[in-house]
Parts: sequence; C-alpha cells; structure tokens
Amino acid sequence: MDGIADGSLYAVPQPDDGVSHAPKLMTHEADVCRTHLKELRQDLAAFEQQYGLNSDEFYRRFQAGQTDDRMDYVEWASLVQMTENLQARLQLLTKA
Repeated sequence: MDGIADGSLYAVPQPDDGVSHAPKLMTHEADVCRTHLKELRQDLAAFEQQYGLNSDEFYRRFQAGQTDDRMDYVEWASLVQMTENLQARLQLLTKA
C-alpha cells in the first residue's frame, strides 16, 4: 500500500530547473576546457618547435596567404582556431 496510502503514487513530479546544478556543471565544463587547452598547447608547441615559429606569427602569415597549403599548416591553423575558441569558452564559463 505504500504509494497509494500516502498519495505519492499520484504525485506530480516537479521539473528540475537545473539552477542547483548549474555551478557544478559550469565548473566541470571549465575543467574540461582547461584539459583540452593543455593538450592543444602541447600540440601547438610541437609545431612551433618543428617550424621555428610561434603560433601567433604563423597564424598571421597563414591568414595573410603567406604560407603554402601543406597539411601541417592546415592542421596547425585549425589547432590555433580551436585554442582561441576554447579560451573564449573558458572565459565565459569562469566569468559568472
């Protein structure tokens, strides 16, 4: 008779607004971003060492069309963009 006697069987579940979980989720997402950024920075460092050029200068040249289209450069440019996007995301997550 549990559930029927106390009326809980017919209780309407209340929606979880997610507000109570938001800080934990944001902290977790920020931690994930930091981990990915660390990995991306290691990848960028490998390209920088291989080509003797920092990623900012490389990306400026890549955007200006001053590099060729070898796959390494396309990958390197993609890593730079991913890093910038993750940094912006992390900033938003930690701003609140």
